[in-house]
Amino acid sequence: MTDLPIATGERSIVATHGSAIGLPLLVVGIALLAISANEYQIFYQIHASTGRVLVEASHGVLYGHPPWKAFQARLLGPLAFAGFEAAVGWLRVASPAFYAGFERVFAQSDTRELVALDAFIAMMIVAKNLIFFGLLLRYTGSLVKAAGGSIFGSILFIVLSDYWLYMWDMFELIFFCFLAFMMFNGKKPGAGFLLVFALALVNRESAAFFGVWLLCYAAAHRLIDGHILWREAVAGIVLVVVTLLYVTTLRNYLLVESTLGHETSNAWVGSRIVTDDGTTLHQALGNHLLILENGLRFLKNRNCSPGRQIAGDAWCGGLRATA
Repeated sequence: MTDLPIATGERSIVATHGSAIGLPLLVVGIALLAISANEYQIFYQIHASTGRVLVEASHGVLYGHPPWKAFQARLLGPLAFAGFEAAVGWLRVASPAFYAGFERVFAQSDTRELVALDAFIAMMIVAKNLIFFGLLLRYTGSLVKAAGGSIFGSILFIVLSDYWLYMWDMFELIFFCFLAFMMFNGKKPGAGFLLVFALALVNRESAAFFGVWLLCYAAAHRLIDGHILWREAVAGIVLVVVTLLYVTTLRNYLLVESTLGHETSNAWVGSRIVTDDGTTLHQALGNHLLILENGLRFLKNRNCSPGRQIAGDAWCGGLRATA
């Protein structure tokens, strides 16, 4: 596959290069679908026994009873999954024969009730990989670089994904791909930046990093050019404040009680939770703020979750099988 330059202007890629790029692009597309299938299979193996917990956590957000207070403002993923579940339910009634085939693809005999979850995750994995490839293609102008980066990203997804992979995590991957693209393309943040921020905010409180990036962007200009970008700095502060107000408001008014029974709707009161093994979790704003402890565990290699172990073993097994 040749490393063809890709036009990134208004004309489309295919229109610019015609058949010369059609076949390589088709090959890359097939490869991305194959990699997506591999990611999905590993996800299925890891979460076959805990898929019900992921579904219940998503439903709990919509009813004010999430497992943790920190989950309450993460609405986009649960809403999208609820809509997908409704579509699957309609399909089951409208076309039983088609639904039976759909079920055979995305569920096994002991996990038939998780068919909507499995299909939703498969769809999100494909969307993640295609969007990531498209952004890399636009940024690098090279099919080879975009394909290589997408494959590397899929490997990292398999190896580094946490055991608990919720609906909002899949959307977060996509939104932060857009954030990274906007960070590296060298253009000033505009309407597109604010649109992605708004979607990311509805999805998860990590949208605050959009504001943090603007602050870093303004400070970097101060260090490099000697002048600070006040518009970006003010916008960054505003986005961080908006995120905090939005998240705490939703937690205060939507949360009834966490299903674990230890957190209520006061988002400004931290939690001091003692787990079954005696570990004390100090929470601020309903989030785990254990940066120092987690960093030490990471450096000592003692924070490897079962999900990472299983995914790593599965990936290494696949490499050994093809060696």
